[in-house]
Amino acid sequence: MFHPLLRFLKIMVFSSLSFTLTGCLGFINMTDIKFSESSDTAVIALLNSDMRVNARAQFLEIDVKTERLTGNWFLVDMKRDAKTPAFFVKEVPAGTYFLNKVVSSSDVGIVRYTNHKCHGKVSEVFDLREGRVNEVRSGKLSKGDDLPAKELAGILKQWPNISAPVYQAKLVGYVTGNLKVCADRGIDEDVHMPILQKK
Repeated sequence: MFHPLLRFLKIMVFSSLSFTLTGCLGFINMTDIKFSESSDTAVIALLNSDMRVNARAQFLEIDVKTERLTGNWFLVDMKRDAKTPAFFVKEVPAGTYFLNKVVSSSDVGIVRYTNHKCHGKVSEVFDLREGRVNEVRSGKLSKGDDLPAKELAGILKQWPNISAPVYQAKLVGYVTGNLKVCADRGIDEDVHMPILQKK
C-alpha cells in the first residue's frame, strides 16, 4: 500500500499530465461565445441532470462511413448547483460524436480520486452541425431532422451574441460500450465501433 504522501504526489503528477493533454482545448464560457449561422464551427448545448456536478463529459468523433474513431475529441466542463439542471454550452468542431465517459474527482483528506464513468451499454451517435446550436439531451434524443429545441432557444435569447438557429442534434444511431476506449487516455483512431440502427 502506498504511503499517503506518495499517493498524493502520484496523483499530483497525473493531474499535471492530464492538464497538459486537455488544457489546450479550453472551456468557453457561454457569455463569451459569438456565434451565427455563418460560423464554420458548431455549438453543443448539453443537458443531463443525471451527471455529477463539477465533472467533464468526453465526446469522441466517429466516421459514419468507416465506423472508426477519427482521433478527435472534446470535453464539456459541467459546473452547476446539484439541484438545478442546466445546459452546458461549448463551441466545438462540427462532426459526428458520441458520449464516451464522464470524468469526476473527489477529495478524501489529501488524496484526490478520479472516477471514469463509461457511457454504459449503448451511447447515442449524433451530428453536431456547423452554423447552429445543437441541443443534446443525453439518452433522450429523438429521431428526425431539424427538430426544434424550444426551451433552449428561449434561454439563448438572453445572449444576443448567439444568433444561430437552435435545433436538437440529429440522431445518427448508437454504439455499444467499449471499455478499452473508455479507459484509454490517448484516443486511438484505429478503433472500429459499429454504429447500430444507423439512420
